[in-house]
Amino acid sequence: MAKNGRSSRTTKDLVPQGGPPTLQTPVGTTPLTARLPVIPGDGAEITGLMFGPVGLVRSTDPTPLTPTSPDGAASPAPQEADAFEGHLAELLGLESNVGSALAGLDTAADATYDFDEYVLLRNLDDPYIDPRRYGSSEPLRPVQPRLATFAETVRRTVDNFALLAEGLARAGGVTVESSYVGSLGASLFSWWYGVCAVRAYNQLQTYSPTAIAQQEFKDLSGIAPNDYYAYCIYLILQDRVQDAAITYLTTKDLATLDEFLSGDFWEEVNDTLFDNHFVKAGIPTGDTGDDYSFDPIPLDEVLFGLQVVHRQSWTLLAYGRGELVKSIPLGPRESQKVSVKVTTRTKVSHGSEESSSYERTTESGITTKDTAEVVREASNKLNTHAEAEVSGGYGPFVQAKVSGGMASEQAGSSRDTKNRLNEVMSKTASRMKRDTKVTVSTESENTYEVSRSSELTNPNDELAVTYLYHRLQQRFWVSTRIAEVHSVVLVPEALPPASAIDEAWIARNGDVLVSSLLDPGLAGVLSAVRKEPPNMGLPDSDAFQESALAAIRATDNYRSYTGQGTMPNFLASGQQYHERDLERRAARVSDAARRNHQVDALIAHIRRNILHYMRAIWRAEDFDQRMQRYNRRLVPTQWVFVPDARPPAGTMPTPLEVDGAFLPVAGSERALTQVIDPIGPIGYLFNCAVYRLRDDPRLANTHQALAWLRAAYTRFDTRVEPSKSAGVTVRQAVAVSPRSLHDDLTLVYRDSRREWLVAVDGKPEDEWPRATSTPGGALDALGVRLWIDGVPADDARLNVVVRASTELEDPHIRLTRATKPLPAATDEPATFTEPALRQMQQVVPELARTLRDAIDWGALTEVQRQAVRAAYHEWIVLRESGRLVPLETDNVVLSLASGATPLLEPFKRLHRYIDVLREREVVRRNELDNERRRLLLDAGRLGDPDVDRVSIVSADPSFANLVDTDESDAPHP
Repeated sequence: MAKNGRSSRTTKDLVPQGGPPTLQTPVGTTPLTARLPVIPGDGAEITGLMFGPVGLVRSTDPTPLTPTSPDGAASPAPQEADAFEGHLAELLGLESNVGSALAGLDTAADATYDFDEYVLLRNLDDPYIDPRRYGSSEPLRPVQPRLATFAETVRRTVDNFALLAEGLARAGGVTVESSYVGSLGASLFSWWYGVCAVRAYNQLQTYSPTAIAQQEFKDLSGIAPNDYYAYCIYLILQDRVQDAAITYLTTKDLATLDEFLSGDFWEEVNDTLFDNHFVKAGIPTGDTGDDYSFDPIPLDEVLFGLQVVHRQSWTLLAYGRGELVKSIPLGPRESQKVSVKVTTRTKVSHGSEESSSYERTTESGITTKDTAEVVREASNKLNTHAEAEVSGGYGPFVQAKVSGGMASEQAGSSRDTKNRLNEVMSKTASRMKRDTKVTVSTESENTYEVSRSSELTNPNDELAVTYLYHRLQQRFWVSTRIAEVHSVVLVPEALPPASAIDEAWIARNGDVLVSSLLDPGLAGVLSAVRKEPPNMGLPDSDAFQESALAAIRATDNYRSYTGQGTMPNFLASGQQYHERDLERRAARVSDAARRNHQVDALIAHIRRNILHYMRAIWRAEDFDQRMQRYNRRLVPTQWVFVPDARPPAGTMPTPLEVDGAFLPVAGSERALTQVIDPIGPIGYLFNCAVYRLRDDPRLANTHQALAWLRAAYTRFDTRVEPSKSAGVTVRQAVAVSPRSLHDDLTLVYRDSRREWLVAVDGKPEDEWPRATSTPGGALDALGVRLWIDGVPADDARLNVVVRASTELEDPHIRLTRATKPLPAATDEPATFTEPALRQMQQVVPELARTLRDAIDWGALTEVQRQAVRAAYHEWIVLRESGRLVPLETDNVVLSLASGATPLLEPFKRLHRYIDVLREREVVRRNELDNERRRLLLDAGRLGDPDVDRVSIVSADPSFANLVDTDESDAPHP
């Protein structure tokens, strides 16, 4: 994945095994309360701003504190079992649960962004009518229509070469059988297709069609790329294979073609054809500016499809330490002053201007500066220019296929889309701005400076410390889900040919281009094109004639000159006039050349970004004008599904069972304005404006056709009811590739055959389909996968009911349900462990609201357990496709690293330990004394044991016992 804007670590490096981490305070941190708490790190010990006694760390076992001997071995510990260590740890706050420094701010930075994917009802190359209706043996559609067209062009050329060889053989008086001519062409084409077809097709796409059309070959002009390549194949066959072909047709000996019916020959043809006939012919590759780098969608057909909205969520997990900014090492008792100076410079511009502008930004969720920056930068990398949608390309973001098994294909696409979106974030925004201004400005500058100083001190007598300034880092968990699916209509809009983008076109559309210009450096030349004609030209000048007349007049002056000394230059005035005129003309020519160069750069820029600028032009069109234009276009509103292969008689397969195409029904056309929702367009895809499909009963057939396409994103409820005494229970059932939107199956177990059969009404049992077992222990039956626990009895039956619901399901989740079933009941405690439940609540917010931080599987209610089971597969998907993304902020965090080597001599450290032991005994003595006092009070003796003598003045002798402090008969603790 590409690195984010400011971090030098890639997302892949930061993703922990198994999903987002559970962030905890590392063992060994001992910050005091009411000071800056610790920031979770990457496993290393992290210190706070203020520490207790150096060397006291949180212990993971009840071993008492022990000194360290000079050789590193631990000295024997005192044997007294008391709570001294526990009291000390409590005093220093070691037992407090210190979390993230800024944990309370987590929800403030969460954000979501939407990305659009489009799935088309029909391929652009699908036929408009079934050719088999008229007896054609052609298939309904080839698998790769463009490759098929390319191959057909070459096939015709190879057949023409075989006919050429036949003619030459007959000219030599040889009788040629037509079957051998056909065999010659078929053999050569078969070897070409197997070795060269796909690679030649891909390489041909890299060359400029315009440059190919400009080549001149005898009687050919304006030749297409496919025809030019086929012509080159013809030349190679004519040069190298012709003699062998004539010999073969004459002798009928196939061995004469052995050299040319081999992989080596056609590998050589594939390697040398482009070098000899393209590179050496000067045909350029890449973007020449004369062609677009894509094929616009034709205007003759309005497309129908689905808009799949992928919603990317950025969830703030915690704050951490980022890049190290500054480190300050301090020795024992050393201090150092730190000064921070912040300078703010403000520049104010004053002027008069007339400006009208309107700007709209649409964004999903609550965004923060940092996440928005990353998404915007990724959007620029995808070359979307932060427009109204992210349409991607004609691969990962656009699909067009209705076929059996489509659910698994869409699941793979959904998984790939998540992975890409989570690695390359794009911001969804629409921006329109119209701005006209004339400004004369004066500038003034104010400088504001703030200085702040503090002093850092190492309070230790024996350890060195280092104060560390790090950038404060936000750590986000980025995940993507399919959030919405809508039926849409894609209306192709006209794109001007690349050659039509000239100064006149720019001048006509300049008012729109100026507000959507991507490169500010081209603003000056765009303004010049709008204000000036393309070629201002140079006016006719009579400077030479005027110079000649001035010379004639100077001759008269020469004749009348009677002065002394050097004769003046009487021709200078005429020459100066001519020179000034030449200088002006040269300056005009230079300015024109410079302007033409800049205009060429502007034209090339617009051609490279033609979709961006045309979308701005289309958005600027008046709504009523657009609707009137659309009202003249007709679109079909009824469709019929035609399988690629003719189905058996009496059967009617659904689009979910077999491959096929939706063909329009003639006579069902309606005006485009009656089909689209006029509130739009909601986005653009290539040169198509995208509108929502109207919710109109008259369009029910179109909605039904799209419902088959939407089945890949629909959750299917699958219920299984075992028969009585079946002996089995069904743990999980998934409609992996349902045959229809409503389906019913009955599975019957035959103990004699040890297999499950799918009962079919009206057919004998030996013709019933057999359910197959998968390596994972599941059972597949006509698109339904079941996990069965127990041993089935003979004639056990499973009644399976499959119904399409109105809820959305990510195809990736369906695929995960089909490949990773729920654990068995006995395995659930080992699967849903405390770390797993904690992580599930982090990744699936809906589950967190149900569990409420509960992480003990045994303590969960049955309702909570069902919620965990329901979220299990979504958790797996989000865990596998999510990414942990760190973002550096502009703030810093201060932390502390203490030295590991003390500076005091061992005997001094031992004396310190003895001092600690002495104080420990004092504490013990005070505890015993307080216990004795408590027992005296419990016995009703209120005297003070520290007072040796008490005088009592009373006639009541019982008062003497109240102050009796004689400990001889006192209770002992």
